[in-house]
Amino acid sequence: MGDCASRISKSELEQHMKDYNAKNDQSFISIPYERTIDQTIAEDTNKRGLEEKLKLYQRKILEFQTKIDSVTAGQPQIPELNIEIQKGVSLYTKGLCFTRGQPYVTVQLEPKGPTCETNASDVYKPYWYRLFELKQSLDNFTSLSFRVWSRENSSETHLFGGFEINLNDLSDQRVKEGWFKLDIDDPSKQVDPALRIRVQLIQDERALYASLIQSCIQKIQALTYAINKLE
Repeated sequence: MGDCASRISKSELEQHMKDYNAKNDQSFISIPYERTIDQTIAEDTNKRGLEEKLKLYQRKILEFQTKIDSVTAGQPQIPELNIEIQKGVSLYTKGLCFTRGQPYVTVQLEPKGPTCETNASDVYKPYWYRLFELKQSLDNFTSLSFRVWSRENSSETHLFGGFEINLNDLSDQRVKEGWFKLDIDDPSKQVDPALRIRVQLIQDERALYASLIQSCIQKIQALTYAINKLE
């Protein structure tokens, strides 16, 4: 029977993909509900709930303004790159019931920059929530490469797949978070092999906070309109 009994079911896979660990949230600068608030405004008829979110964005504006005031204008800033490897799906090879190897992830600045590495994780429900913080000049680098490896034993590993993110795609300084498909094609999988990551490149804190304030103002305007329609 080998390892078949421990294989992940469809419901377990769905739950694994939904699960979230917020332990590294403080290392990323963003506004609350940034990815979901527009849908909430369009669908929510709970006036009190909308008012609470409006007050939250008002508080965030004050917080971000305080942050701007604390950052010295015109002072050169060393770029800060925050990378969180959250979890993966379908990070195993097809074949017999017995599945060897445990997945781990490396992240490298390209070309030929520093490399960070996670620990090995579960074959069927791999998760890490490992945070890497790089603070250095990025003048000689163009991209971040993410590679998934399978560790067979203490001395044997093989490359499973990977993908790259161009640093130019991070120039807006906003958090990029989600599932990224690996560059392999395996039709036997329930779900395409993928990693869920979160990454943010901060090069100008004042500009980032100013941008977030503008986003909060836009959300407040949309919330105010939605609340008035309910009155």
